[in-house]
Amino acid sequence: SLPRNLMLLAFCAVLLFWGANLLVDNGIIIAGYLGVPERVIAVTAIALGTSLPELVTSIMSVVKGCENVGLGNIIGANNLLLVIGIPATVTGIELEAQTVRVDAPLGALVMAVLIVPILFRKKASRIQGAALLAVYGLYCAFNFF
Repeated sequence: SLPRNLMLLAFCAVLLFWGANLLVDNGIIIAGYLGVPERVIAVTAIALGTSLPELVTSIMSVVKGCENVGLGNIIGANNLLLVIGIPATVTGIELEAQTVRVDAPLGALVMAVLIVPILFRKKASRIQGAALLAVYGLYCAFNFF
């Protein structure tokens, strides 16, 4: 029934929010004790914690055969124009040199690797997924060292 499904949705949303906060907060504490640089914490623990809702939604959409929901969710969650545009308009954002030289171009490249093949073939491939995971792993290693 609709009321039951709405209650289940609200309950799961609260658990997801609580779990993501637990992951981020404790990940930061543990990483701090281990002497892990802040940048590495940002691209791993915080990125994972804030992306868990999108990850779960995407996995469930693929499992249920609604792949377009997952793709739309990922693209919508990475809407940098809105996420960066509003704060930049209000107060301005000062960027580190690495953000301009590495992070922004890499982000554009990653979105191109995700979107361009999908536009031509109308589907994502396992090779694409593996390439994106490899780029993320290299990016995390780059930030750590």
